[in-house]
Amino acid sequence: MRIFDNEERRSQFLEEFKKVDKFYNTFKEEFEAEIIAIIRLLYPAFIRTDEFNELLSQFAIAALSITHTVLDKDESYPNFRKTEDLAALRAYYAKAIQTTKNKELAEQIHLKTKELAVKYYPKIVDLSGDGFRLMELNLKLFNLEFVATINSLM
Repeated sequence: MRIFDNEERRSQFLEEFKKVDKFYNTFKEEFEAEIIAIIRLLYPAFIRTDEFNELLSQFAIAALSITHTVLDKDESYPNFRKTEDLAALRAYYAKAIQTTKNKELAEQIHLKTKELAVKYYPKIVDLSGDGFRLMELNLKLFNLEFVATINSLM
């Protein structure tokens, strides 16, 4: 690709990648610290393992990815498609929440995840109603999976 043959252009791309990496790393550090604080508040004897650390890192990345994806979908998807996606997620969530243990932990983690998503993606306030509900349900579903895995580790 000739676009990368230009040294100045290549430097611009590298700078942008560094900015994105810094953004992700800053979010992950704060996210992980906040989630661990919530878990330790409810379970003071909780001990981190490598498996838990990997799970937490994946959840942080998923939260960023979900938020970014929903922001993009809200701008580019037709309303009927967002409505269809929302209906499917609602049906899935209604079943998933019934089997969830530690609902208090799940709720606290979800609220913190949402708070951090808004902090790092201020454009969330511009989401449509369906866009916001899509983000909310997607984050809740990943949260339920995260809490279910934590349950299996304890």
